[in-house]
Amino acid sequence: MEGFLRGLRDRGPGKARYVVSDDRKSLREAIPQELPEAAWQRCYPHCIRNARNRPAKRLRDSGCLHELKLVHERVDMDEARKELARWLSKRGEACPKLAERMGGSIDETLMFCDLPGERGKRMRTTNTLERMNREIRRRTRIARVFPNEESCLRLAGAVSVEMHEDWLTGNRFLSMTPLREQMREEAGERRMAA
Repeated sequence: MEGFLRGLRDRGPGKARYVVSDDRKSLREAIPQELPEAAWQRCYPHCIRNARNRPAKRLRDSGCLHELKLVHERVDMDEARKELARWLSKRGEACPKLAERMGGSIDETLMFCDLPGERGKRMRTTNTLERMNREIRRRTRIARVFPNEESCLRLAGAVSVEMHEDWLTGNRFLSMTPLREQMREEAGERRMAA
């Protein structure tokens, strides 16, 4: 995993500031080593999906998970922590393992709250990447047989370019303007402090 992240870092245009992933141990260990300046965000839907597998059916039916989802709908870290405390006091005894798990992961699933504007809501999940992978799989299933590895890579590249063009010309998934503004403000603050 370290080699993969090192390759991304070396090819990238600059420092990585933010990483969103699932809770794989090898990835969590590699991120601070290879991308020390990056904040790590645990993928919120993965966390909820993992939580959904934990409680018994009676707890799923009781609205326990719906209430837990509402905790993660908050865009302010303090507000989310208060909401989690309310959820823990209400549901903690009924599902102690889930409560322990979620109580320990709230900060890592709410890192997006520190991002400016709409970026946070878009950056709390790996769904965009998963959507892209689904589209590549769909297209490769249609082709079925490839004469060589390069032809498969060309198809995956074409799908990636098509999605990128959609983001640039159509419904832009993520605007970089708020991030650039935040970076300018931080640079100005550093100059003033120096």
